[in-house]
Amino acid sequence: METRQQKMQVKKMDRQMTLLKHHIIRMLMLVLYLLGFNPMIAAQTDHLQPYAKKIAKAIAERANITKNKTVRLDYFTFEQTEMAAVFSRELYLALSKELPKAGMLIRENTNDLIQQKNWVGQDDYVVCGTYQAQKEGVVVQAYLYDLNQKQPIRYVKEAIPTDTLTKYKIVWKPTKLEEAKRTRNLIVEDEETPPPATPSSDPLPVPEPKPSQGDFALALMTSKGVGHQVFTEGEQMSIAVKAARACFLRLVYHTADGQKVLLLENIPMTVSEAGNYITVPQVFECAAPFGVETLQLFACTAIFPPLKTHAQDGFVFIDEDIASVNTKTRGFKPITGDKQEKKETLLKSEVSLQVTTLPK
Repeated sequence: METRQQKMQVKKMDRQMTLLKHHIIRMLMLVLYLLGFNPMIAAQTDHLQPYAKKIAKAIAERANITKNKTVRLDYFTFEQTEMAAVFSRELYLALSKELPKAGMLIRENTNDLIQQKNWVGQDDYVVCGTYQAQKEGVVVQAYLYDLNQKQPIRYVKEAIPTDTLTKYKIVWKPTKLEEAKRTRNLIVEDEETPPPATPSSDPLPVPEPKPSQGDFALALMTSKGVGHQVFTEGEQMSIAVKAARACFLRLVYHTADGQKVLLLENIPMTVSEAGNYITVPQVFECAAPFGVETLQLFACTAIFPPLKTHAQDGFVFIDEDIASVNTKTRGFKPITGDKQEKKETLLKSEVSLQVTTLPK
């Protein structure tokens, strides 16, 4: 009969064997990943792999130019919007596997705000593109874009049969597309270049963030960087903002279900902070309802007038519609205590960033 000490020794050995097995599995997964095989990616993107392979092979014909340069892979977007869908994510995962195989190395693009801050302005090239539904299927227009020369240097066109995407439930159209377009139009109604009404045959990509509108430079980024934004259920999103001068900041998050969350309100950007990214305290976890969302950042050299809000679940929700928020934020005048006092020039700026959230 086993003694108590012997039984404890057996249990200890069992625990050690279990830990050893887990360690071996982790090491095997790491080796497979370094060899270019990722089981998670393979399981999700096998159906797009043949098409991604063709695109990657054609793009990589210019791999000699990108040698010793930094190349980023961007999410492909629907038509001439900044909106994405499940298709965007699946194509991104497939290309992230096929491009290195074809000879074009892609820099790591992790969901890490600190790392992404360090990469701002450091990329030399980006593989990007758009897609749209046509008679021959969902047509992908892929580009190798030179960020320094501001022009595409390689163009590839590949059609994927819609029957294939439908069969494997790979959705290519953004969720509630028309509603998302209407919301976007309301948000950017005063910007100089309105969104196009109809897509062109071969829309050029917009691989760089749109410049801010106003009197000074303003920037907005997430933990996915400054490119097109796609987050999958369970992923966390961190946000950072930057202004070129001392000012007050207001950040509004327009969610997929139409709610407006006030993330920053009259937060001062000091002279010492100007030109550097500051991190927004809140961290979001991607969850339903999914769809197209927008981060809208305002900056002004005077304090913003108050909005009607209410607090819920640790967040501040805005009780006014988009038009009212824009009017109060864009159109106000500074209040001075002395009518004879010489008024300083009021400087304002704004920028927005679209985010697509997807289920697993």
